[in-house]
Amino acid sequence: MPENQHKSGPLKQQNKTHKTGAHSSKRAVNRIAAGRVGAKVSTVKSGRKLKRHERKLQLAQIRKQKQVRVAEQKRNLGKFGTAPYLVAIVPLHPIIDSHRFLDQMKNCHQDVELQEDSKGYLHMAVTHLKKRYCFALCNREDIYGSMDIVKVADVVVFLYDYQDGYDEEGDLLLSIFMGQGLPSSIHVVSCSASLDDRPFNAKDFKRSAKLQIESRFPGEKIHCLQKDTDAVLLLSRIAEIKEKRLNLRGNRCCLLGESVEFIPNDASNFEGTLKVTGYLKGGRPLDANHLVHIPGYGDFQIDRIEKPIDPYQSKTKPQDMDMGPEVLQKADPLKRESLQAENPIDEMAAEQTFPSPEELQEAERENRTIKKKVPRGTSEYQAAWILDDEGSGSEIDDQETDEDSEGDEMAEEILSAEEVSASSDDDEEVEWLDTQSDAMSIAADGAYDKNLDLKEDMEMLEKFREQRLQVHFPDEMDTPQDVNARTRFQRFRGLKSFHASPWDPKENLPVDYSRIFQFKNFNRIRKRVLRIDAEECDGALPGWYVSVHLLNVPHRVAASKSSIVLFGLLPHEQKMSVLNVAIARHRSFNQPVRSKERLIFQVGFRRFASCPIFSQHTMTSKHKFERFLPLEGACVASMYAPITFPPAPVLVFQDSTNNGLRLVATGGVLSADPDRCVIKRVVLSGHPFKINKRHAVIRHMFFNREDILWFKPIELRTKYGLRGHIKEPLGTHGHMKCVFNQQMKSMDTVLMNLYKRVYPKWTYDPWVAPAKFIETDPGLPEDPDDTEMAS
Repeated sequence: MPENQHKSGPLKQQNKTHKTGAHSSKRAVNRIAAGRVGAKVSTVKSGRKLKRHERKLQLAQIRKQKQVRVAEQKRNLGKFGTAPYLVAIVPLHPIIDSHRFLDQMKNCHQDVELQEDSKGYLHMAVTHLKKRYCFALCNREDIYGSMDIVKVADVVVFLYDYQDGYDEEGDLLLSIFMGQGLPSSIHVVSCSASLDDRPFNAKDFKRSAKLQIESRFPGEKIHCLQKDTDAVLLLSRIAEIKEKRLNLRGNRCCLLGESVEFIPNDASNFEGTLKVTGYLKGGRPLDANHLVHIPGYGDFQIDRIEKPIDPYQSKTKPQDMDMGPEVLQKADPLKRESLQAENPIDEMAAEQTFPSPEELQEAERENRTIKKKVPRGTSEYQAAWILDDEGSGSEIDDQETDEDSEGDEMAEEILSAEEVSASSDDDEEVEWLDTQSDAMSIAADGAYDKNLDLKEDMEMLEKFREQRLQVHFPDEMDTPQDVNARTRFQRFRGLKSFHASPWDPKENLPVDYSRIFQFKNFNRIRKRVLRIDAEECDGALPGWYVSVHLLNVPHRVAASKSSIVLFGLLPHEQKMSVLNVAIARHRSFNQPVRSKERLIFQVGFRRFASCPIFSQHTMTSKHKFERFLPLEGACVASMYAPITFPPAPVLVFQDSTNNGLRLVATGGVLSADPDRCVIKRVVLSGHPFKINKRHAVIRHMFFNREDILWFKPIELRTKYGLRGHIKEPLGTHGHMKCVFNQQMKSMDTVLMNLYKRVYPKWTYDPWVAPAKFIETDPGLPEDPDDTEMAS
């Protein structure tokens, strides 16, 4: 073979083809092409590995681009200076004194400048390190305030006790902070306890608590403060630690209010302008035309953004402090986003005529005097056609049919039995109360019973029983004998296949759906909103010391003793929709949580209360309704709430007057999609009475002939996997003849699946009472016998 062998490539000669197609001649093709030949794309270099010098050149280019971006950020800060490191101090044990830790940081070096603002935040400037710090103490009693401070902090310092590490409450605090997104963290052994009682030894602590801390933070270094040099090294560590990027902060801006001033609008002093001053954090600039959110208080509009002189900067001159603030941006009334959260309802929609006020008043008087019993779910228009003598329907709500009423009767029987036994034992107590110790024990029991809510305890016991019944017999329900099944389950339908059968998401929507907003393509809108460039904003950039003037803020916001934190809202995030969040039960919580039970949600930066509905986390078009929060695995909670673009963390709490605040579940935002079909299933069961090969007589599923004929088209199945259908009713008492694909066994059970779509209720409550403490789960009661449950 020759040495210089020819290989075909992108520069190979290409002869022009003479195939012109069916509709064009050669002359027409030549006239359009004008002798041009299509370029051939070369793909030789796409799969080729870079050489060593090429890789070095590529890394150098990437490094140079990063340097240019950092220099651009510093240039933007320019005359405004850099923001100090915001450090949140979180004690994880009640014996730790956070103020003593601050005293150690204050006295660590001679070149330390200290200043304290009106909110109690400590500003520290270390001259020889050329760094500035702002320390914010988190109160263990104020859970929500601590969560807000940690959200905006650059570094979180966790303080551990040198013998016990952290307690159960500290363990829950760590779970909460990690669930909402934990920034860069530093772990410090605090010797704030009395050293006279317990001698301090850093090596002993590291040996005893190393496993406890590494279970959550593997490979993290533990700092011990024994000398002043340890505090200086800790300050250097705070300044040099790698910043952990959080998506919630990277896509939005936030500000911790270090100074709050309220200017009332009128003499009533009810609403006014709130001036919040602090350092802007986050990954986006603050635009005066956008909205901001204060956790626990709601959304507000911005009047203007000002740039005052930074009072904590060491190079600030006294004459500069007398200068007025510089106005960075004023809100444009034409471009300002509206606070409208709900879509206005058109009462005249789908109506040809509208009654007069006199006709409406006459109808109201008739409704007050005449009351008809109609099946639950029947509209007013349908109820008008029901005669009075036929109005003996059921008043049972379809949304609550899965809750057995026998539990309340059982609880009342138990309470009455306890009262009778207590009254009968009053005479016998005198015989055995002989000693003083017995009397003291009885007094202690009385004090314990005084703080115990027996009604709540019995309700929790009933929840446990219903949850276990749901696990053993999922979705099974007894057909009522006093109500016709066709009336009781008139809103249900049968499906040939739950996954393959179609279900129109726009069918029979409730009235609340006219109040919400919906995107045609949620993912496309999310990408478009998150793609907004920072250069398009004329407001304040992250790192600036700014003052934000908020309009029409209630006076109770300024009077609050908790921390004031501002979060910038993305477009559309003030509008109401059906929010779907994927959550999983927390390991420390094992109590039953029923669907439509009031829970407290921390969705990203928002905090509100709602009663969600649970459904399975699947990839199909229909999702099965869950009556209880699953013990294992993830599920989806759907509720009416403001739109929040993912990624955003979700925390779920349960608040009660006796047990306090408890962490129920953690997760993240899935979507804001009202078309998510949550389908509730009801399973009616019957038992074989006579079996003849493939034919069988089934009873106890229905109790009249008309119901059998009504549900005849629906397919049957058995627990042993047989398929069948109803052939004909036998008699008038609910017996029916069925045909199956195989011979049925006598111990088998016949099932009929009925489905209907369920919707969340409008229970959104933006006001959540402050939480002052957290208590662990009291634990499970004793398990009742499964045989008793089945009976």
